[in-house]
Amino acid sequence: MNDTRPDAAAVVREAIVAMLSKLEWAKLGESTRHIEDVRALLRINADCIDMAYLEHWLDVLGVLAQWEWASKVP
Repeated sequence: MNDTRPDAAAVVREAIVAMLSKLEWAKLGESTRHIEDVRALLRINADCIDMAYLEHWLDVLGVLAQWEWASKVP
């Protein structure tokens, strides 16, 4: 029987991509919903995220301010 579950690394990569996308949308619209979604993804995946990789893309995409807002404990 084939295991069709995604590997853990793929799941974490998808979470990072989702967070970056939501941070870009938050930057465009100052939406608190996207920030709340990022907080939820971070809570679920915090132990697995490659922070150096994430920080690189936060800088490249210009969403550091939104990240700081999202990563604060509400």
